[in-house]
Parts: sequence; C-alpha cells; structure tokens
Amino acid sequence: MLFRSQEKQAFFCGTIREDNGPLFEGFIKKCEEHKLPFLYNTPWQQQLPTSEVRKYVVSSLLPLDIRPSNHLANGYIACRPIKNVSYGALPMTNSKPIYDFFEGECAYAENSADLFDVAMNMQNDPKTKDMILNQMKRVKEHHTYINRVKDIIKAAEM
Repeated sequence: MLFRSQEKQAFFCGTIREDNGPLFEGFIKKCEEHKLPFLYNTPWQQQLPTSEVRKYVVSSLLPLDIRPSNHLANGYIACRPIKNVSYGALPMTNSKPIYDFFEGECAYAENSADLFDVAMNMQNDPKTKDMILNQMKRVKEHHTYINRVKDIIKAAEM
C-alpha cells in the first residue's frame, strides 16, 4: 500500500544545532500549537537505520526538510527531500532551489512557521497524492543512482 495512514506528527532527519536551530523555531512552535509531536533524528548522536528513518518519514504527516543558510546561499539541492519523495512522502522545504527542482510541486516557504501552514494545507488537499505520485515517477526516472552512473559514463565518453 503506497499511501499509509499518517500519524499526526512531524519528523526531521538531520542535525539541529545552535547555528541552524532558529530556522526550526517557527515550525516547532506551530507543532506545539497544533499538539503535533515534533520528532527528529540527529545522525551524529544516535543514527537510526535507513529503514527506521523511512518508517518515520512515511508515517509522518509532515516530513520536514529545512536547509541551513549556507545551503540556501549556494543553491544546494540535498538528497533528503528526494529520498522523502521516493518513499511516497510530501516534499516540504524552505529552499527555493529545491522547490524549483520539484517544479513547484512541493510545500515551500522560506519561513518555517509558514512552511507548516503550507504543508498542512497541502496534506488536506486530495490532489496532493497525485502530485506526490508525479514526483515519485520523476525521481524514479531521473534521480536514481543508476541515472548518476549513466551521467558519469556519458561525461567520461566526451
């Protein structure tokens, strides 16, 4: 079953530190206001196995991806939102380059409190599942390790 029932929780896989913590404050406050638990796994402290991360992403209403200022400044497109989509989860981010990467088919807001609202609205929209399926297909066709290897071979042949 592709779309499982989701628990009323938010999940972030990544590190929340002193330098990027303020980026999460608005989102966490919104979670508290809506009595929605905010769970996260910091790989540097107690890394969950990939299967557990996937379980949390798939079962969470809001599978969060927040990029720090250096990622935003250089247009870095992280693997986390791509993985989240490949698991069948709503892509959600504060990164305009990631939003553009998904051709606007993701929850996006620069401010994490606004991102909470955008993502909740999208999760309540029946059309969102079709959007996720479209992005899953796009990831499968264009953004797998096999695609990367083919790109490297093609570049080496030039």
